[in-house]
Amino acid sequence: GKGSHVWLWIRRAKCRGVPGLHADLRLHGAVAFEARLEDELALRSGRAPSRPPDRVAGSVVYGDIPDMEYSALVGSFSLTPAAGPLPAELRRR
Repeated sequence: GKGSHVWLWIRRAKCRGVPGLHADLRLHGAVAFEARLEDELALRSGRAPSRPPDRVAGSVVYGDIPDMEYSALVGSFSLTPAAGPLPAELRRR
């Protein structure tokens, strides 16, 4: 797909196996291309780049309120494409 940002919402109520998660987490990030200027320019002009981004980086927000009034910025994240196939526990079931 195409787009310039990623927003992942990890909902505490829907999580299993994470006992220490006491509120939702939201990851807000922008895609970035490291090597090719033409991919970055295509993204900024609204066209789809010719390949997936090299990484997505942004901030992590913690809190239960969807309007984020009582949420806190708790860190940052960086996602990069997998170098090979996904491990079995991360594949869709």
